[in-house]
Amino acid sequence: MDDHGNNEDRPPLYPSARSSARMGLGQADIIAPGLIHCRLAGHVRAEHIQPVLDAGDEQIRAGFRVLIVIDADDVHAWKSEVRKIFQAWLVEHAACVEKAWVMYRSPVVKMGLSLMNAETNGLVIGFEDPDSFDEAVAAATRRARAGHSKLSNEPVASEVQLTSEAQASLRRLLGDHGLEKIGVRSI
Repeated sequence: MDDHGNNEDRPPLYPSARSSARMGLGQADIIAPGLIHCRLAGHVRAEHIQPVLDAGDEQIRAGFRVLIVIDADDVHAWKSEVRKIFQAWLVEHAACVEKAWVMYRSPVVKMGLSLMNAETNGLVIGFEDPDSFDEAVAAATRRARAGHSKLSNEPVASEVQLTSEAQASLRRLLGDHGLEKIGVRSI
């Protein structure tokens, strides 16, 4: 990791990049019942997070427990209202939200996720490793497609099986106490 938050294994962050719904960045896709995916890049503004919240509202109205997965690997900054809006939505809908998983590499995003996680009682999980993130999303997608995302059923991500590398990454990120706080019983 260099001084700018760039990992040598991934291309550098480009501060001139901008999220744009026109480019498909900042749009939410429902990839399985109750599972919402969004990709953000550049400098994120409130209008980029709103489609995620709208999709969450739609899935909750349809009776699904929501797992939000956000690929923010190319985000280098965000307006402070983005965190506040997303955090407020998560708190308001906590009973219907399984988790919000966010893949990141920017130290600014990491700091914001830490603040959000503290205010949402562990609803936000950050992933630094793209392979761990992809693996967790694939497992959650299979589970949701198998019908385990209804509000009356088990949570979407309750039985996600991760590789030992992904498990170690979560343990390093959250520690034992943090894992307990978000409801992880075993790794």
